[in-house]
Amino acid sequence: KPVADEVDGELFGNWRRLSLLGVALAVVLSTMAFMPESPKWLVERGRMVDAKRSLRRLRGGDTTAEEAELEASSFAGWSSNTSPSSFRSTESHWTRLRDYSQSLLVATALFAFQPLCGIGIIMMYATDICAQAG
Repeated sequence: KPVADEVDGELFGNWRRLSLLGVALAVVLSTMAFMPESPKWLVERGRMVDAKRSLRRLRGGDTTAEEAELEASSFAGWSSNTSPSSFRSTESHWTRLRDYSQSLLVATALFAFQPLCGIGIIMMYATDICAQAG
């Protein structure tokens, strides 16, 4: 059965199927609560033990090479500063944001101007427009 049914020439959504789809998506998204944090994210916050535990859970088996790489990256990131809070300085985040500012501006403009261009109205009345055009 299709997701949308035609009744008296009008197209209506089959609300039962759509609600089941919403429930299925909610179930899938709720499983994200059981996903472990990324080992890289944990290392950036100075949680080495948790990073190793997460790496073992995600990879399984022998993870000694990856653990050594995590430790090396954590020491490289903290060579000048020893505290984990100084490792994640806000200046680096703003610098990265500046690198992508032009792409971010274009994406935001497209996102904002798409509804303003009238495509919703054209799609709503597409059948009437095509019928009148011949």
